[in-house]
Amino acid sequence: SVLPLYNPMEFAESWAAIDQLSGGRAVVAIGAGYNRDYLRAFGIDGARYRRRFAEAAEVVRRAWTRRSPWSYHGQIFTFEDVRLLPGAVRESGPSLWIAGQSPWAVKYAAEMGDGFARDPFPITSEAWRERVATVRADAARRGLAAPEIVLLRHVYLTEDPAEADAVLEEVCLPQFRFYEGAGLLRGRLAQ
Repeated sequence: SVLPLYNPMEFAESWAAIDQLSGGRAVVAIGAGYNRDYLRAFGIDGARYRRRFAEAAEVVRRAWTRRSPWSYHGQIFTFEDVRLLPGAVRESGPSLWIAGQSPWAVKYAAEMGDGFARDPFPITSEAWRERVATVRADAARRGLAAPEIVLLRHVYLTEDPAEADAVLEEVCLPQFRFYEGAGLLRGRLAQ
C-alpha cells in the first residue's frame, strides 16, 4: 500500500481487523510512493510525501501497539486522545514491511521495518546484493536486528500457457510499460 494516500488511523483499523480475522498472521507492506503526479491526484503534496509516510507509519505502529488512549502531534497528522478498537492480535501489531527501491526506502526499512520488500521491477543481482547489504548494515549500525528481506515478483499459476501469455499481455506488460515510461525500468523491458 502507498501509505501517504491513506488516513493512518483508518489504515491501522483496516489492517487490525484483517489481523484479527487472520489470527495475528497479517503482514503489511507499505511504501512511500514515487510518482509525484500520482500523489497530487490524491491531494498529497509531492514535496512532503516522505514526511507524510514517516508520520503515518509512526501513527499506524502506535495505533496497533497502544492499548490505552494516546495522542500524536506531527507536522502532517494530529490525533488527540485516540485508541484503536479492536486492536491488533499481537502486542507488537502486524508485521510492517517497507516496500520500495530508493536508497531512502532501504534505509527506512533498516530503521523502522520488520521486513524489506523490493519492488517487482527488474534488478541486477549486483544491485540486489547491494540493497540487502545496505539494509543489514544500517540495521546493525543502529543496534537493531536485520529485518527480513524479500524480492517481490509477479506470479500467475495456470496449466494453460495461452492463458498465462494473455494475463502477461493484458495485466503485467501495461504496468511494466508504465514504469518504464516513468524511468524506473531504464529501458530493460523486452518488447
